[in-house]
Amino acid sequence: MNCIAETIKNYETQIFTEGFRILFGITLMLVGLYIGAFTDFQGHGLGFLLIFGSPFILLSDEK
Repeated sequence: MNCIAETIKNYETQIFTEGFRILFGITLMLVGLYIGAFTDFQGHGLGFLLIFGSPFILLSDEK
C-alpha cells in the first residue's frame, strides 16, 4: 500500500515564526546578560547559561 501525503506550507506563518524566534533569542540573550553580570544573587550562573544557550534558539534546521 503506497501513501503519498502532500504538505501545504503557509509561508506567512513561517516568516512570523522566524521573526519570533530571532526576537525571543535576542531577548533571552539580553536577560541572561543582565542576570549574569548585574545581579548578585546565587543564580547568576543561570544568566551565563542563557547567554550561551540563546544562539541555539536563533538557529533553525529548516531550509
